[in-house]
Amino acid sequence: MTRTKLIGVRDALGVRPLVLGRLGEGWALSSETCGLDIIGAEFIREIEPGEMVVIDKDGLESYRPFEARPPRFCIFEHVYFSRPDSILGGRSVYETRRQIGVELAREAPIEADLVCPVPDSGTPPPSAMPPKAAFPTAWGSSATSTWAALSSSRPNRSATWVCG
Repeated sequence: MTRTKLIGVRDALGVRPLVLGRLGEGWALSSETCGLDIIGAEFIREIEPGEMVVIDKDGLESYRPFEARPPRFCIFEHVYFSRPDSILGGRSVYETRRQIGVELAREAPIEADLVCPVPDSGTPPPSAMPPKAAFPTAWGSSATSTWAALSSSRPNRSATWVCG
């Protein structure tokens, strides 16, 4: 960013996301759509892998300064880095995490002391959740299947919880 230009570049492999938004007459760039939401900007589009946008008083110009390569996004964006209320690749991060939990439960079912179904649109009731120390709320409810699989391998846990 300079006094007269805002420049955004997404890496050629698309490992890290970058999104473009509008805020009134201005433009905004963010690593996540939730960053646009926070400031009240309208999501316009994702910056493509290898794309550079240059924004100045005359508007926005798009360039492709890098050789085209097959995208190689980072799975950790969906699993750990991005906020659940963001959209990556046109898909809700929350929904992606929930589906990962569903697939994990299908591929690696475990016996559990308690099973609590999680509605598609929310989190389980507090009474059905493991203690906060055992299950950080920042993970979101879709991570509970992963937590359950991990906790079953830890003998110091008194119960195995499966939610989601």
